[in-house]
Amino acid sequence: MKETDREAVATAVQRVAGMLQRPDQLDKVEQYRRREARKKASVEARLKVRRDDFAELAFVVMWEEAELGFLAFSSVLPAAIQSQLDGVRTGLSQLHNALNDVKDIQQSLADVSKDWRQSINTIESLRDVKDAVVQHSQLAAAVENLKNIFSAAALLGTCPIALHVPFQAVIHRVTLPEIVRETQDLIEQGALLQAHRKLMDLECSRDGLMYEQYRMDSGNTRDMTLIHGYFGSTQGLSDELAKQLWMVLQRSLVTVRRDPTLLVSVVRIIEREEKIDRRILDRKKQTGFVPPGRPKNWKEKMFTILERTVTTRIEGTQADTRESDKMWLVRHLEIIRKYVLDDLIVAKNLMVQCFPPHYEIFKNLLSMYHQALSTRMQELASEDLEANEIVSLLTWVLNTYTSTEMMRNVELAPEVDVGTLEPLLSPHVVSELLDTYMSTLTVSKRAWHVHAHRE
Repeated sequence: MKETDREAVATAVQRVAGMLQRPDQLDKVEQYRRREARKKASVEARLKVRRDDFAELAFVVMWEEAELGFLAFSSVLPAAIQSQLDGVRTGLSQLHNALNDVKDIQQSLADVSKDWRQSINTIESLRDVKDAVVQHSQLAAAVENLKNIFSAAALLGTCPIALHVPFQAVIHRVTLPEIVRETQDLIEQGALLQAHRKLMDLECSRDGLMYEQYRMDSGNTRDMTLIHGYFGSTQGLSDELAKQLWMVLQRSLVTVRRDPTLLVSVVRIIEREEKIDRRILDRKKQTGFVPPGRPKNWKEKMFTILERTVTTRIEGTQADTRESDKMWLVRHLEIIRKYVLDDLIVAKNLMVQCFPPHYEIFKNLLSMYHQALSTRMQELASEDLEANEIVSLLTWVLNTYTSTEMMRNVELAPEVDVGTLEPLLSPHVVSELLDTYMSTLTVSKRAWHVHAHRE
């Protein structure tokens, strides 16, 4: 019976689904119901005789369940259709609002276009004002720097800029030659900071005028050359001041003990020039203009001078030769040890106070001394050394240099870490020296035996 019931329900569901395949069939639900009622009555009449009461009851129950399923399906379907209709209505409403927004944007763009066309005439009318502003900026720079450029005669004569400015109201008695002379005197007197201040004023005046001329007419090389010619002595002053700075740096280890203020002044001047270089390079990215003589790169040159000084100091420690003193190499190495140790102690305790921290002056000097020593040791190793000289050299390189007598000295700690230093001589060179020592020793022994045998 259960199998029969399941088959009957499945048949009823298929039958109901076949009746309701399209939405318009919902209107015929009553018609279908009456038709099925008639069929049911007919079937009941035909089966009344053939079937017993139990079968008839089962069919009636099955039909009622199918009828209930059909009624439930017919009640859910309209709700689903209504939900779809609500979604379509919402979409149409949003499309309508979007259309209104597009129309508003189109109107705003039209208003902006209209205002822009009207502003073209206003911009054209301000062109004269713009030209006047450019001219005023140029004339202001000329007036500001006038006292550093021309004498009264030049103002009324050859200067092309003077044709555009009422210069009679701004003539000054101080002329360019007088400022150059004062700057030169300050350099000779050792007043480096004051001399550099006047030099910066001259360079600022020159660079300002050249920049204004560049902005006005970058292709006018004649006027640029004329301005550069008026300030021709400025570059000479810069070179003369640089020579004084390099002289102080070459004697920095002595100067820092006697007159540290002078070394500080040199470092301050270099820092000023570095800032000016950075500012000019930044402006170059925007305008393409670079004044003559820039960038100076004095900081880079400073380290080059220090490195050259260290190399010269190491090379100049050899006072004797093999011909004048059998112990020349021992004395030479001892002088190097003493000089290097003293210099590094001075650099650690005094020079670091005269330089900005980001210069890392002690670290750089340590690297310079180490490199100079390595070069000098390689030069000595390449010479035709005797057996005892090879022993002295290898002892100094492998033992003395890394001992407490030198790099492990307590006065250099903790800044100097011997473990980070590269070997002064490569293992290959050390091996060659040992081979040379053994061969020299063998030859000496043979010569001694021969001499002993003859005696």
